[in-house]
Amino acid sequence: MPCDEFESEDEYDEFDEEYEDDEDYEEEDFEDEEDFPEEVERVLRRQEESRFTTFLEDPWPKTAFVLILIGFAIILPWPETIWFTWLYHIIALYVLSILGVVAMVYSLKAWITTSTRIRFIGMTFIVISVVCLIVGFIDTIAWAITGNSFIPALQTPLVVLLVVIEVFLIYTLWIMRSQFMEPKD
Repeated sequence: MPCDEFESEDEYDEFDEEYEDDEDYEEEDFEDEEDFPEEVERVLRRQEESRFTTFLEDPWPKTAFVLILIGFAIILPWPETIWFTWLYHIIALYVLSILGVVAMVYSLKAWITTSTRIRFIGMTFIVISVVCLIVGFIDTIAWAITGNSFIPALQTPLVVLLVVIEVFLIYTLWIMRSQFMEPKD
């Protein structure tokens, strides 16, 4: 016997037919197929936004990984004679790259998370950080290879000056962020 509640198989079959009829009514309650693609598009957009938002909420693990790779690229390729001669300048270049990337992350956060005019300072600081990094790399490589700067009038490497500029960028962003910036709603 199919179930103890029913006295005969006929009662069970009648109950089963009534239950199948209820399933037909439930199928009519589903949404039209036309609405489904729009929902998929909205979900995909949310995933892209949340991925970038997730990076801005905690950018430091990914940033640290990138900085480790940059460190290997800066430190490892130098021949032994150049390494021992220009050791402090090469390490200063790595410190410059660390500060430059950190300044870019803070600037990006300022650019994205604020709605006031101060947000344009974030984009400006990104440009300044990139320029400092490019000039620092070119100047350090020129000093290590030729013994002179790529700017003929200079008698000292630019790396130390560029490190100071990056420190001031980070400090300025930190002060602006804590005092003047309002988060976007």
